[in-house]
Amino acid sequence: MNQTIARIAVILLLLNSNSIYSQDVEFVFDGSYSGENREQQALSKDFMAVFVADVHPAIKEEFPCARISLLQDVSRFCLPELELQRNPGFGNQNVDKKINDLLTQINSSDYWVPFCFYPISGEIAIASLRCVDKKGNKLVNFAIETTCSDLILNHPSQAITKFIRELSKYEICPYTGTLNFEIKSERNEKTTDAYPVYCNGADKQYKKEVEFIEKSEEKWNLIKTGKYLTEGSLSYTLREESITTELNECYLCPSGRKGSRVYTEKIIQTANIEGLSIESVSKGKNIPDARTEITFLEDGTYTIQVKAASNKGDLKVKTERHAEGTCDVITTPPVTGTQKADVPLNETLGPFPGCGTDKVLSQNGSYQTVNPVTKEKTTVTYNFNLRRD
Repeated sequence: MNQTIARIAVILLLLNSNSIYSQDVEFVFDGSYSGENREQQALSKDFMAVFVADVHPAIKEEFPCARISLLQDVSRFCLPELELQRNPGFGNQNVDKKINDLLTQINSSDYWVPFCFYPISGEIAIASLRCVDKKGNKLVNFAIETTCSDLILNHPSQAITKFIRELSKYEICPYTGTLNFEIKSERNEKTTDAYPVYCNGADKQYKKEVEFIEKSEEKWNLIKTGKYLTEGSLSYTLREESITTELNECYLCPSGRKGSRVYTEKIIQTANIEGLSIESVSKGKNIPDARTEITFLEDGTYTIQVKAASNKGDLKVKTERHAEGTCDVITTPPVTGTQKADVPLNETLGPFPGCGTDKVLSQNGSYQTVNPVTKEKTTVTYNFNLRRD
């Protein structure tokens, strides 16, 4: 029961603030005091009051998008609302829907920050802070020994400074901006297999050549619009050609006779694909299948992972077969067909120098990879320019 009333107190406090209805990042601070006697408990309350006064401007300075709400006295914020439901003088108003709506809103808050200050003596105290996101991941979790004078006199205190430093390892205020990728792949390979054969009283030859030519180009022009949300466009072209030529001077015919035969097969695949897939759903609406995630590392660097999927487009396949020689002649016309295909993007860039308090993240560059099996060479050229409040 006490836990339920406490949660109602939070959401009633948030009702008095516009933060719950904004799109800014929401922090809910949940403070508690502690101590072995009344004097220590009173000192713990003083620490909480100073912390509350100092942490708000400290967070806003580094993360302007942050909106902070505080868990306050239940009797101050909860009981007046409960009286609306129970007291005839207030018209027996039913506030259940109001409270349920607010519970839904508070559950969607971005970060929950429990904190406590425990005085050990008149000089030393333990500062304990955690920060948990809506998925239950602990972004911050520490307890440090500090001085009472630091908690009262320093603005900000060591606890707040450490709290901000730990938060800077994460993308608190969403970076938005452009991310562009140009990916070119090419493969030009030719293999030959030849060996002697014998028939009709003479030495002959078997020879097979396979030539593979592929060239593709992708242009992803993406825009990061939120912490993960990404939209944009894609243009993809592909031409893939394989040619097989087989010479068999001792080809076995159905009649049992052996003779020379040349077989040629040519397969051409082409594709032109445009746009991003929109099969993902958020808040009941379809959104582009693209996602960008920034990860800040302990060593003061960061990586950017971009994933996206294209619309399904047409992959056209044309097959030509021709054979001439002593038997099994093939002179049929080309066979064409169409399949559906899409293109994925999965790129991780970095690490680059930077942290979550930087206002701008911007880089450009390129790199090459070679598939050890197919020998396909891929060149990735990228640039991004991301900014936050």
